[in-house]
Parts: sequence; C-alpha cells; structure tokens
Amino acid sequence: MKINLQLFNSLSFVIFAAYLPSIAPTLAQEFSTATITPVAFPGTSLSSRITRLYRNDGKTESGFTFTEVSSGLPAVSDAAVAWGEYDKNGDPDIIITGWDGSANLTKIFRNDNGSFVDIGASIAAFSSASVAWGDYDKDNDLDLIITGITTAAATKLYRNDNGVFNEVTGSGFVNVSNGTPGGVVWVDYDNDTYLDMMLVGYTGSTRVAKLYYNNHDGTFSDVTSAVFPNYGPGQDHSLFGVDHGCIAWGDFNNDGYLDLAYNGSGLRSLASKFRYYQYNWDGTYQDLTAAMSGMRGTMNGPVTWGDYNNDGYLDLLIGGYAINDFIAPDPSPITRVYLNYSGGSLSNIGAAFTAVFRGSGV
Repeated sequence: MKINLQLFNSLSFVIFAAYLPSIAPTLAQEFSTATITPVAFPGTSLSSRITRLYRNDGKTESGFTFTEVSSGLPAVSDAAVAWGEYDKNGDPDIIITGWDGSANLTKIFRNDNGSFVDIGASIAAFSSASVAWGDYDKDNDLDLIITGITTAAATKLYRNDNGVFNEVTGSGFVNVSNGTPGGVVWVDYDNDTYLDMMLVGYTGSTRVAKLYYNNHDGTFSDVTSAVFPNYGPGQDHSLFGVDHGCIAWGDFNNDGYLDLAYNGSGLRSLASKFRYYQYNWDGTYQDLTAAMSGMRGTMNGPVTWGDYNNDGYLDLLIGGYAINDFIAPDPSPITRVYLNYSGGSLSNIGAAFTAVFRGSGV
C-alpha cells in the first residue's frame, strides 16, 4: 500500500497518522540507510489491532509518498511507540508497548539495516503507556522512562548499560497511568545540561502532574512544589493534576528557558484542561493560563510547539476532546493552531486541520 500526502507544513503530516482511532504516531530521522523520514504507528483500526511501518520515499510533484513495508512488529492496541538509537550504530531502533489481545507487552527492536530484531529486553509489560528515551546519566547512550499499566499503574526507569536495559529501583517516581502517549517527557528545565523528568497521570486514586530534578548522581528529587509555587489558595503547588494528557516544553518567549504547556482530564471526570506555565528567571514557574485568552482545554490529544510561520517564535498546536466541567462532551474532537505574537500572546488562526484524538503531534 502506498500513501501520497501533499505536505503543506509539518503539522499536516502528523495529523494524517493521528487521525486513525487509538493510534499514536512517532517519527524518526531514518530507519535504514535512507535520509528520509518514516512513520510507524500501532493501535486499533476499527475491529483489528495493527502496527504499521511506512517508509518515506521522498517528495514528488504531488507531495510525499509513503510505502508500507513489512516490519514484523507486533500488532497492539492501547499502544505507545518511540524511536531511539539505543545501540549507537547509526540507525534508529524502536520500542513498542500495548495489548496484543491476550496480554500486555513491551518490546525493544534493534534496527539491523531495516530489519527489526527483538532484543529480548527484560522490561515490564505495559499497556496504555507513555514512553520517552533520554540519556539521563550522561553516559552517551539512551535510557528509558515508561509510565502506564502493568498489573496496576506503574512508572519505571531503565538504564542502558551497553545495550542491556536494567531497571533502576528506588527512584521515588510516583506510579501513574496516563491512558495516552505524551504523558512522560525528559526535559532540561533549568539549563544545567542534565535531563530532568516530568509526568502526568492517574495514580489509582488521584490525578497528578510532577516534575523531578536530576541530582547529577543517578537519582531524582520531586521539585514540583519548589518550582511551581502556590499562587492561589488550596494547593501546595500550582501544577494541575491530569490524566489522558500530553506534555510539551518550548521556549515561548525566547528568553532561553523552556516554558510548559500540557492538556488532560482534570479533577472532574468530564473536565478537559489546558495549562501554560512561564519561567520566572528565579528558578520557578508561574501559571499564566488565564492570560492566554481563548485557549480551549482538551484531553486525549496532542500538544506540541512548532514555528509554523518561521517568524522565530514557537506556535502551539492543541488537539483532542474539548469537554466542559458541567456539560456533556462534544462528540467531535478539535485541532487548533495558535499563533505566537512575539512571545506575548497566542491566538487561534482558524486553520482547517482534521480534528484528532488519541494521537500526538510533532
């Protein structure tokens, strides 16, 4: 099967993959010796579980052409997938999690010149997961953080020791499931060159949003209350707990520090939220969500920064279900792009993008 896309900008490429039900797309720089970008996605296509890999065959006069290739990757639903070059041989490998119809699974596949080989990694079997690669210990190879469902909500850190993944116990991370990809990310929020970690999700009793500082010795500390101080009554910090959320860090105002946006399901079961936090120059962040007038809260959808108009400022894409605290959910999801006005405000451009949910965007 071949797919031809007219690529108007980078967002339309991702929305194609995110539109299919229960699908979480992730992109890589290359999966063989080619220098073009493939797309892989697992999930549910109407009545069946699928995992498909499409090779980017380059641009033609009518757009970009993607050819489906046989990969041998397991067909799963409730899935997450992420490319990561864990073995440093020059081509990206892939991790996939999900439900195969009888059990949860988590598998890492090594890319051998376009063929994928299960490395038999000793990693807990997850579904409804979020996955992120990152070199948290600065030993020049990619480690893993995973949140989701094993037998219950779980958060697990795996250190890459020369291609062998060993679980790091005693990390102190709260156990959560998020229900959609994008709920855990590595980020150097304080510009100290070490990767910190943020997650959102449901513990089994409450929704949380947490930031963990990398202590430079292989351990982490929960700094949520210190970095996001309380600016209102009734909370010990200003991060709003969500699940079915997506986290996106980007330098909105070009001050050299990353700002934070995320969405998700809030305190009420039918409440979708959007939150925006800006760096204060004193090591803390302030909740400026109220200043971003017209921003629609969403859940089960993407949040991503990108400079779509090349003006030097990051714009914002938000997708998913937009559900009010007190009214029934709108049966139709939304996708909106907000233009960044010189780091001062965001405004909906009214772009006619396909509405997406249970997907992600880059």
